[in-house]
Amino acid sequence: MSYDFNKQGTKYSCLAARSAREDYGTLSDRPFELLEQLRGMLGAEYSKVDESRQRLLLDAAGCLDRLKAFCLQVRRVADHAQALTRSRLPDQPNGSTPGPSHMILLAADEACFDFESLLFHARAALDRVTLFISRRHGQSSDRFSRLQRTLRSFSPRDPRAQQMIGVLDAASQIGGLLTDEEGSKALRSLVAHRCSVPEGRQIAFTIHFLGENRRLIFDCEALGRPLLASAQQLNRDIPFVVLNGVAIYMGLPALSRDDFHLTWQNPTCVFSDHLDGSGQGPKFSVGSMYPDGFTIKTKALRPSVRDQSIEETSGLQQLEQGAAPDAQKDARG
Repeated sequence: MSYDFNKQGTKYSCLAARSAREDYGTLSDRPFELLEQLRGMLGAEYSKVDESRQRLLLDAAGCLDRLKAFCLQVRRVADHAQALTRSRLPDQPNGSTPGPSHMILLAADEACFDFESLLFHARAALDRVTLFISRRHGQSSDRFSRLQRTLRSFSPRDPRAQQMIGVLDAASQIGGLLTDEEGSKALRSLVAHRCSVPEGRQIAFTIHFLGENRRLIFDCEALGRPLLASAQQLNRDIPFVVLNGVAIYMGLPALSRDDFHLTWQNPTCVFSDHLDGSGQGPKFSVGSMYPDGFTIKTKALRPSVRDQSIEETSGLQQLEQGAAPDAQKDARG
């Protein structure tokens, strides 16, 4: 038997298989269709064009690979979100059944570490598309924080740069999460160089069992940011910037930010967003983890916080089942 599969004149059959959607179910319909269109364009052209065009196609493919890695991390964070809604919670002891008026704290370190990876992959995707765009203008910048300046220098004579500036303006909330703002470091910078998410955790995931089969779940807050709410924001903004950046410079129409609907639900609300300054609202407690245990703090919240509770027995939509309504996403913080 010969194992030489490189013999001249010999015919071989090949089988190609793809095990999962390239977005891991994290993109809504129109962005996913654009991703598929771009991948199809790259595959159809590559063997038929000259070396210069091939370099451009490989450059674009690199951006899509970075986006794929980001989407994988989104999927992992979304799975952690769904775990908060299950009857059996992560690491719940055998025989433990929380009932009405019970409270559970979850350190959920794995969720925190996956969120850190989400931040790193998000910034890497932005830096990669920055390099792709800057090369189209004869530059070689790979710092997303400098992309606006590069585009503005070319926008008076290049409509692609003008269009891309509009995309960046629509995704302005990236600042503070992934790019440093004047006088303050971005969350990604803090996590990369100064403090882990568990170390900077001010509020752990906290679940209150309200009775009548309802539970109120508070998001993990670290370094002044809610974990799941921030992940959902990035889930819209990163694909919006990366896909449109590649599409615009490949000659395809861009999508609006409204096309980027969320495909997973955040079952939590943000404790610090519901504080009642009058001190007259219902009092709820949350916990914070320390090496020797945990501490509890209790604050009065606005009565409307109860509207953020969910059914204990209702699992959230799987990612493959489609987008969660934006109205519900906004109500959850």
